[in-house]
Amino acid sequence: MRALKIFYRVYGGKKRKFGLFKCEYCDKEFESLAKRDDTTILKSCGCMTNELKKNVTHGLTNHRLYRVWASMKNRCHNKKDKGYSNYGDRGITVCNDWRNSFISFYDWSISNGYEEGSSIDRIDNDSGYSPDNCRYTTTLIQNCNRRNFNKYGYFGVTKKGSKYLSYLSIDNKKHHIGSFDTIVEAGLARDVFILINGLQNQLNFKEYKCL
Repeated sequence: MRALKIFYRVYGGKKRKFGLFKCEYCDKEFESLAKRDDTTILKSCGCMTNELKKNVTHGLTNHRLYRVWASMKNRCHNKKDKGYSNYGDRGITVCNDWRNSFISFYDWSISNGYEEGSSIDRIDNDSGYSPDNCRYTTTLIQNCNRRNFNKYGYFGVTKKGSKYLSYLSIDNKKHHIGSFDTIVEAGLARDVFILINGLQNQLNFKEYKCL
C-alpha cells in the first residue's frame, strides 16, 4: 500500500518517516510508519482486526457462513480481490448491517433458508447484498433459475408475514396454490401446479427436469 502523503515526526527519540494511507477495506485514511519506498506493511486501518476480535467471541470463525461473509465483503469492497471487477467495480456492495456485523449476517442466513450445500443468491443481479435482495438456493436451482420480473425473484410468489404465498392467474382470476416456509418452495409449487394441469403459464425455472 503506497502513501497518499509523506511526512516526518519524532518517534522513539528519532525523526522517522510516516505516511498517510487509505485502508483497503473501509477506505478510511490512517497514519503509519512508512518504508523507504513510501509503502507500509499494513493493509487496514485496524477495522479488520477489530472485526475479527468482535466476531471471534462467537466461536463461528470456522463456520462455512463466516467464509461466505468474508468472501462477499472482499469481492465487493476490496479493490485487490480477484472478484472485485465483477462486483465492487460494478457498484455491487454489502449493506452496512451485514458489512459491519457477521452475527447479523449469520442470524439472517439461518432464519432464511441456509443449509449446507446452499449458496447465497442476489434476486436482482444489478443490486447489492442485503436482506431484501438475497435468498439461499442450491447450486442446481441457481443454474436452472432464469431472470424473473417479480421483486421476490419468482413469478407468482409474494410474501405475507413469515410465509411465502404461491399463486397463479387463470382466466384473469388469481388462484391461490398454498403458503410455504421458503421462497424456493413457493416457486417450485407453482411450477408443479402448472405442469400437472398442463397450463401454459411461465415457469420459474428454465428446465424443470433439472429439479
